[in-house]
Amino acid sequence: MQFHEILTKLLESKKITAYQISKDTGISQTAIGKWKKGEQYPTADKLKLLADYLVVTTDYLLTGEEPISKTTTIEIPKPLLTENEEEILKLFSQLTERQQLKLIIKAEDMVEENQKSNSQENVG
Repeated sequence: MQFHEILTKLLESKKITAYQISKDTGISQTAIGKWKKGEQYPTADKLKLLADYLVVTTDYLLTGEEPISKTTTIEIPKPLLTENEEEILKLFSQLTERQQLKLIIKAEDMVEENQKSNSQENVG
């Protein structure tokens, strides 16, 4: 199947018009019409924009291979945290970005003081 056939079939199946795409993405209706007729092909940036809008891969638009859902997520296992670490993260996420930066600086100072204290104990 060629690009224009894939695009036309996809738009029909999703019940999406060139007007809707144009309104939502800024791609001109004229360009979309030419793509659907097979008169032109989209540039790479427009192809990506179209694929994202239609929730398919660019590969699917170009080859007709089954689309991969954009909503598929890969679950990454969380590192095991202590209760204290979980509590700190919970509280940290409730701060503004500015407050978070201040807290990071304070924590870095505390770590530095701790390292100095430990190195003095090891020397003495």
